[in-house]
Amino acid sequence: MLRDKIWTTYKCRMNAERRYRSYNLLSHLLTSYYSLLLIFLSIFSDQILSNHQLAQGLGIALSVAVFSLSLVLYGFHFSETADKHRECYLKLQGLYDGGNPPELAAKYDEIKHQYPNHSPRDYRDLIVETVLNGHSPVTRPGTAEKVSPTCWQYMDYLARKVSFVVIGYVIHLVWPIVAVRFLLAS
Repeated sequence: MLRDKIWTTYKCRMNAERRYRSYNLLSHLLTSYYSLLLIFLSIFSDQILSNHQLAQGLGIALSVAVFSLSLVLYGFHFSETADKHRECYLKLQGLYDGGNPPELAAKYDEIKHQYPNHSPRDYRDLIVETVLNGHSPVTRPGTAEKVSPTCWQYMDYLARKVSFVVIGYVIHLVWPIVAVRFLLAS
C-alpha cells in the first residue's frame, strides 16, 4: 500500500513538473513576443500609424507592459519549481524501485517534506491521463480501490487544457494584431 502511495506521489510530481515547464515556456514566449512587438512598433511606427502621439503612447504602454510582465513572471520561478518537482520524483522513483520496507515510510516522508507539494489538480490529471493512455485506473493510495475518472473530471481536464491554449497563446498572440488593424483602420 505504501508503494502505491509512492507511485502516485511521484506521478503527480511529474505532472506538476510538466505543468510548471509549460508555464515557463508560455511566460518566455509572451515576454519575447511583446518585446518583438515593441521593437516592431519602434522601428515602423511612422509607416504604420499616421498619429505620432498615438505611436508614442503605444510604445510607452508596451514598454511598461513588457517590463511589468518580466518582473511578475520572474517572481513565479516556474523553472526552479519544475526542477524541484523533478528532483523529488526522481528520488521517489529510486525509493519505489529499491527501497527497503522498514525504511520506506520514513524515507518517503523525508523526501516529501524536502520539496514543494503538487496541486490537487495534478492528482486529478493523473487519474484522467492514466485512463486516456489506455492503462487501468489508478489505485487509491492505501487501499485496493481503483479510481476511475468521473465525467466531471474529464470535462475539467479538457476545459483546463483548452483554456490554457486559448488564453495563454491565442488571445495573447492575436489581440495585438487585432489592435494594430483597428488602429490602422481609424
